Amino acid sequence: MTPGGTLTGLHTFESSDGMFPSALVQLENGNLYGTTPEGGLNNHGTIFEISPAGNLKTIYNFCIQTNCADGAAPVSGLVEATDGNLYGTTVIGGNPACRDGQGCGTLFRVTPSGHFATVFDFSLATGGGPAGLLQATDGRFYGALGPSSRTECSPCSTVYNLDIGLGPFVRLERYSGWIGQSGGILGQGFTGTTSVSINGTPASFTVESDTYLRATVPAGATSGYVIVETPTAVLTSNLPFRVVP
Repeated sequence: MTPGGTLTGLHTFESSDGMFPSALVQLENGNLYGTTPEGGLNNHGTIFEISPAGNLKTIYNFCIQTNCADGAAPVSGLVEATDGNLYGTTVIGGNPACRDGQGCGTLFRVTPSGHFATVFDFSLATGGGPAGLLQATDGRFYGALGPSSRTECSPCSTVYNLDIGLGPFVRLERYSGWIGQSGGILGQGFTGTTSVSINGTPASFTVESDTYLRATVPAGATSGYVIVETPTAVLTSNLPFRVVP
């Protein structure tokens, strides 16, 4: 949709390429990525890539492994993590010793080219039915789980985090701005911060708390990653900042 409200359809989904697509995430290659909880080769959902011109490609069909060991029904969208890969969850599939053989769901990783791997199998012990996922600035993934089985509800829901070894980073309140504009930066351990820079150009800043600071886009700044240097770490933004002319 243009800013003036002109809408253009890019793709009409059918059962063969997925049904009920989720929200999209755009990568630096310009293409958009999403999931469908139904449809596809095995009618258990897909991961797809679509270009801004509307060229769609299914990069993964769920439930291609025996007993849907790779998961099924990804009802939520994908998250681009700091390692450049996409992560998401499925509400069923995975370990069959859960939910009367349907599985409690999985957390998965997929590359932009479609290389797929299961990162974690949810179980009766952890709870199942994961929906939604985010990567916090400590590098870990966080999400919520539903009941661990159909007939039992103990607990009924949980919030979890999963550490797969990705390091801490900073997240920006906005990822574009003009010279002289200030904006917030979220992270960890900001007390005693010594410098903030945008693509190598030093920026003035004020530390508001240990997890929040504000910085001003400096004269001469060019588009690139924001780097925050603290007494214990050098933290880089998960996405580049765009300096608006």
